[in-house]
Amino acid sequence: MKLETRLTFLFGTLTAVFLATLGVLHWAQHRSAAVLHAEIAGDKARQLARIVALTGSTLERFAADYTQWDEMCTFAADRDPEWAKINLEQSLASWRFHGVWVFDAGRSEVYRNFRAPLVAADLAAFPDPALLARLCGPDPLHFFALSPQGLLEVRTAPIHPSDDSRLGEAPQGWFIVARVWDRAQFDQLGALTESTVALAPIPTDGQDGSTISIQIPLPGWDGRALEQLALQHTSPLLANMLSYDTDEALLFLVFGLALLGLASWFVQRWIRQPLRLISTSLATDRPEIVAPLQQSQDEFAHIADLIRSVSVQRLALRREVEDRTYAEQELRRAIVERTALGRDLHDGVIQSIYATGMTLQGVGPLLHSDPAEAQQRLATCVEALNRTIAQLRSYIAGLEADSTPAASLAEGLQKLLQEIRPARPVDYDVQLDPLLAAALPQDSIVQLLFIAREALSNALRHGLARRISVQLGTANDDPAFTIEDDGVGFDAVPTAQRGHGLDNMTRRAEEIGAALTIESLPGRGTRLRVELPWSGLETEHPVPPPPP
Repeated sequence: MKLETRLTFLFGTLTAVFLATLGVLHWAQHRSAAVLHAEIAGDKARQLARIVALTGSTLERFAADYTQWDEMCTFAADRDPEWAKINLEQSLASWRFHGVWVFDAGRSEVYRNFRAPLVAADLAAFPDPALLARLCGPDPLHFFALSPQGLLEVRTAPIHPSDDSRLGEAPQGWFIVARVWDRAQFDQLGALTESTVALAPIPTDGQDGSTISIQIPLPGWDGRALEQLALQHTSPLLANMLSYDTDEALLFLVFGLALLGLASWFVQRWIRQPLRLISTSLATDRPEIVAPLQQSQDEFAHIADLIRSVSVQRLALRREVEDRTYAEQELRRAIVERTALGRDLHDGVIQSIYATGMTLQGVGPLLHSDPAEAQQRLATCVEALNRTIAQLRSYIAGLEADSTPAASLAEGLQKLLQEIRPARPVDYDVQLDPLLAAALPQDSIVQLLFIAREALSNALRHGLARRISVQLGTANDDPAFTIEDDGVGFDAVPTAQRGHGLDNMTRRAEEIGAALTIESLPGRGTRLRVELPWSGLETEHPVPPPPP
């Protein structure tokens, strides 16, 4: 194959590779835009749901304040209009709600009052008999209803005396409060989410790839979706990304074609022409043909040898530097992975084996006294060992822990207690603040579950605890995750002989920005507390109002 044919084939191959690269770049850009679109849509859906829940919490607090109240119980019985005017009508205006109903213990309507834009004619048949039968129960309700003035958000609650000890008694009446979702409400939701919020459907004229539309259901009193709350958001980031991707592809195309054209011209001028002259001169034995090359002092043979020598030396030096740099990075990465692997093995696999061992220790006495229970515990041990084997295989295959985290802190604690409960008869008390638990990010859930596994294992193996309390709440006005047992305790002062577990728990707390404290004395039990930062939560923890 002639050299000119090879050069033509080379430039054809480069053109094909360039076009293929351009296609891959265009595909990757559109894929990145689709991923970003999905992420923004998910964020907006979660943000809208949290804001709707927060706006509804005022109705919940109002209903709670006015239903657990001795005076409300008295009003439901004697129907004092002056009391209602002072305590209900004025409160309705100050809280900016639009309707309130009171029913006595016999489900008869005692009182109703409306504030503009609602009038009595709008809700003359509310609540209907089916709804009244549903709301006159022991549990509060939260739902949406339709009215001539628009969508209503409704909260109900049974009426009880102020004394908490009487909450188990039959309700002395029922209380309903409602708020109209007017234009200002939708505008407020739109301002908080930087979007357009309305009841579905929202017009879709003129939408492009940067427009995000989502819907969340608003339930009626029967639990079925009454309306769909729609959100439409135009993302400047996504719009800029799409525009930039198009401009980048066009610029890449123009630059590539220009580069290929320029390279072709230089190859023709500096390589093909000199080589053609040399070839003709050698073929015809005419040295004068290469005279122009002699005038320009282009000594191809000598220059090629020099360039080849320098290129080889430079490439060898660069490879040596790259190899050493890569080896150093690999060594550092191996040290970090080894440390993380040791910590995960200690907090995960080893603690699972400890729990299984304690369960097996308790099987022996049951073999004769309660064979069925012994068989059940052995089956539990087999299941736990199979999970441990699967976890070890995941370590061997990927040198990392199980990558399937628990969906929530409650789910993770439930699985953990199911694993260690057969080890020893212990009274477990688990109390989790649902709002705080829902606000925990995934990385905090993972680290708290590792800390809980280590603490519970220590309480069973070393503390010989009979009662263990696990709580997620607030301590000193800060979120805190606390594990407390009544075991034999230990000296909490750090010593050189203590194991890796306490250090691992401390490092795990630091990784999520929390602080871990341990309080223990010999014979006095142990309390472990992880104080979490408010900044690490996905939403603020609402503070309940003072009682009336």
